[in-house]
Amino acid sequence: MPLLGAAFVFGLLHALLPGHGKAVLTARYAGSGRLAGALASSAIVMMMQVGTAIILVLTMAIGSIVGTFIGGRLLGIGPSNLLLPALALILVVSAVKVSRHR
Repeated sequence: MPLLGAAFVFGLLHALLPGHGKAVLTARYAGSGRLAGALASSAIVMMMQVGTAIILVLTMAIGSIVGTFIGGRLLGIGPSNLLLPALALILVVSAVKVSRHR
């Protein structure tokens, strides 16, 4: 639960930052004298961003738990002198892919 709370707070604070379209929407509504519309559109955008952050964090947490479970199962089946180099190879390949991604 602390992870979910942290995701919510992060998403809320992140949604308040500039560059998320809220400034344009708020200026449009406020310029036409519709403060309620400006506040409502800003709230909708913030909640969408918070929801996206929560989904992202939960997906990463579930993936980590599933990966740990599968890895634990494999340690009981295969010899660790084969699994550890395989894991090292997977991590190196992953690091190379990430370093090339721009």
